[in-house]
Amino acid sequence: MTWNAIGSVGLQQAALVIASANAVGFSLSAAFRTHILTDLVGVGSFVLTTLRLSALQKDGQLTSVPWWDNRLLLVNALVGVWGVRLASYLFHRINYIKEDKRLAKFYPGPGEGFLDAARSNFPLRLGSFWSIQALWGFLTMLPVTLLNSAALNAGSAADGGRPLISISESATQLLKALPAAVAAAVPAEALRLGGRALVSAPFVSLAAGIAIETLADYQKYQFKSDARNADRWCDVGLWKYSRFPNYFGEMLVWWSAWAAVAPAFVSAAVAEPAALGAAEAAGVVAATVLSPLFITGLLLGLSGVPIHDRNNRKRFGQDPRYQRYLRDTPTIVPFTGGQQTSKPSAD
Repeated sequence: MTWNAIGSVGLQQAALVIASANAVGFSLSAAFRTHILTDLVGVGSFVLTTLRLSALQKDGQLTSVPWWDNRLLLVNALVGVWGVRLASYLFHRINYIKEDKRLAKFYPGPGEGFLDAARSNFPLRLGSFWSIQALWGFLTMLPVTLLNSAALNAGSAADGGRPLISISESATQLLKALPAAVAAAVPAEALRLGGRALVSAPFVSLAAGIAIETLADYQKYQFKSDARNADRWCDVGLWKYSRFPNYFGEMLVWWSAWAAVAPAFVSAAVAEPAALGAAEAAGVVAATVLSPLFITGLLLGLSGVPIHDRNNRKRFGQDPRYQRYLRDTPTIVPFTGGQQTSKPSAD
């Protein structure tokens, strides 16, 4: 199974679905000058891509092993749940608040025509935003895309795709790659249980990430919906232990998705080295890690933490209670101590 065989179908289909969805979203948003479609289409394209990749699978791949042992089924289902939940929540929220202030700069102001470079340069800057959103979708979906594409090219679990699809078989193959000294020193049952735990844990943490992000969004939405909190920052529930627990949940989702997928390619290379060499397996693992790295960089350095930090510091930066909250509350990972690392941004 060459690199081209692994990625060709899946990458093409993912690119087609994500580009098409965002092109339609951009066209409607520009035509009606609305903010309400941005997150619905952006996150919704993850769901559409997962559905398309699932629909391409040959008979038996999603049912050839029990659901609890089926990597392909679990990854697709969990990512689908994450996408449906987040897209519906963000769509509900934008319909409630009516305007996304982050997007205002991409739309024309009063009396502004088309392509006014001194102002919003509508619709070119808006189109650039939607293009970046499409790239975000494509890169973030790489673990899901390449797992589905590899399974499609390998066939069913019964004819060579088993290490890709079966979690327990993946663990078995990984144990074969252990140095002989390690295998001899550790009881076989302990190795078996340890290997199974290692390849199963990412699915647990992926589900936990969805739950954390969902709870954090709910708690903040409830907090903001109370008029008494109009001049307060959210510090209830999970927000007492992290300034951005929703981002922690999202990063946990995608690091877990990568950790769930990576062993599939390593174990497939061990089981069928003639079909998938070590170099090809390493290349896929390296390509898929772009997903969590991209999400982490985006949330920590560009569109997530910096924007919200800047806005909150403008509003509450002089409040000693907020300064204490910054000092004592971790930025992302709960229970890791205060993580204030920067001074309030200048206007």
